[in-house]
Amino acid sequence: KLLQPPEGGGGGSIAGALPCVLIGDALTGPFWPQGTGANKAVQSALDAAWFISQLDASTSCADLESHLSTIDRAFRCVKALTTEDQVEFSADTTIVPSTRYKNW
Repeated sequence: KLLQPPEGGGGGSIAGALPCVLIGDALTGPFWPQGTGANKAVQSALDAAWFISQLDASTSCADLESHLSTIDRAFRCVKALTTEDQVEFSADTTIVPSTRYKNW
């Protein structure tokens, strides 16, 4: 979610907007018996960092829609993580969500 400045400025870009991104337990309620809580927390933090890294003052509203679509897809991947498909970090793993989820 982007919090807009009081005057709502920006006209076609997201200039002045503040990103508000949920991570960890705030994003998905953990189910501790599965043992996926820490993995989901780390993944959602990396997703949020990726999302914020894609934004700058010149980001257009159209570009923002594309980024929001990607972060929504990443949320669905985090939510669906099980012990069988937890992310195993390797040299090919980056902050980009598509490199971290087996079911991307």
